[in-house]
Amino acid sequence: MPINYQPLNLKEKEHLNRVGWFFHGEWEPRGIMPMLFDSARWGQCGEAVVAEEDGKIVGVVTLAFAGINNSGQPTIDTVYVTPSHWRQGIGETLFEMGMRRILEVVGDVQVSCDLQTRRMLGLVAKLPEELQSRLDLRHSYQYGDIEDSFSPPSEEP
Repeated sequence: MPINYQPLNLKEKEHLNRVGWFFHGEWEPRGIMPMLFDSARWGQCGEAVVAEEDGKIVGVVTLAFAGINNSGQPTIDTVYVTPSHWRQGIGETLFEMGMRRILEVVGDVQVSCDLQTRRMLGLVAKLPEELQSRLDLRHSYQYGDIEDSFSPPSEEP
């Protein structure tokens, strides 16, 4: 099935709840909640772009135009793709769409992004140079990669 991408206004309760229930469904079976799923954090985001397959969310990027905790620095907050949909280009597309949307709304600025997994380095490297040059990166994965909390995608025979 093709992946469809849809922007969501997280100021609308229906959209906020939809993203929230998606995140809840991803962390609840593991019994842990990584901070990128914390509603106090992504609740500060004004928009999200979701990747959907058959109407079901399989990936999300959340965008904080005013930054997290009112930092004033626009932020790509969460980029997450379900493990069953890894290695399909969804994360790359979400990351690029998120960057372009922030620059469209806020203008020619540096965009903050806290890399919480080593895998994010690959996504950054695949961005067009004009977007890479707009990133202000923090490398939190060096202190513990949250990807270790998620199972790898199942291998099909």
